[in-house]
Amino acid sequence: SFLRDFQLSDDPRGLTRLITPPVSDVILLDPTTRRLSQGLLSNFFATRYAPTPRADESAPRARYTNYLLVCAPLETIERGEMADRVWAICKRDGIQVSFAGPSLSEAVAGRWSGAFIVNRTYQVLPIDTMHLTDRQGTSVEFGVCPLVAHLQEQLLRERHAPAPAFL
Repeated sequence: SFLRDFQLSDDPRGLTRLITPPVSDVILLDPTTRRLSQGLLSNFFATRYAPTPRADESAPRARYTNYLLVCAPLETIERGEMADRVWAICKRDGIQVSFAGPSLSEAVAGRWSGAFIVNRTYQVLPIDTMHLTDRQGTSVEFGVCPLVAHLQEQLLRERHAPAPAFL
């Protein structure tokens, strides 16, 4: 999945013209804080390696609990069902969540472990490459993040769980 960031605008409907294959969504950027908020079609999340002080040092990057999920403050986004399910999984599985908003400068500096968007159509869609609309044509590429893979797997399991039986 490819993403493009774009500055906040009074006319978000005009931005949808930027969503053409292989671009999956346009992520909004607050020009004052340089933090990303949400996509035009989805909720946006970033992940960062952030082991807890008591983390086992033998294989810390392989454990999804050693990653931090970062998303925009709740009052600044349109919450969707899928985002609520992601937060519920994080709470259940002891995953740290920050609502400070993903910092664009951290992404460009390579501090993110991964990023993804969610909506009802594709649930969790990992981001391979994020293209910035800056003059340098900056791109940020992501590998596979254990936390993103875990969330994707958990949402898939929920989707295919048997429905409760009614008497």
